[in-house]
Amino acid sequence: MWSISGSKHLEIRTFRDLIEDAKGDYMLFMAIFSYSPEDRNLVIERGMGSEKSAGVSVKGEWFDVSGHRVFRLFEAEDDTHLAASIFSWTDLGVAEIIPVMETDKALKLLKKVGQKSL
Repeated sequence: MWSISGSKHLEIRTFRDLIEDAKGDYMLFMAIFSYSPEDRNLVIERGMGSEKSAGVSVKGEWFDVSGHRVFRLFEAEDDTHLAASIFSWTDLGVAEIIPVMETDKALKLLKKVGQKSL
């Protein structure tokens, strides 16, 4: 992750830096799980019986009926719980995990981070 601070220099900041700035909050993640068409029935079967993972709260889930993907928005307490919640699906496809934040909260955080780097 990188951010531009002002117009004079480029600051490299990691996602972990942003997490430190937002300490105390649960992190939101969007998982995009892609699977092969031949695994469709296995994904449906497993999805209907999926257990809740400790330390993870699912906020929403959407099934792409034409593109062989599942989108899941969830909160995770930390990276260990995040990894555990995804691991049971890795035999059926690939999960792309994207950290996300509500826009208002992200703008406030980015403004705060930008002020620290001046």
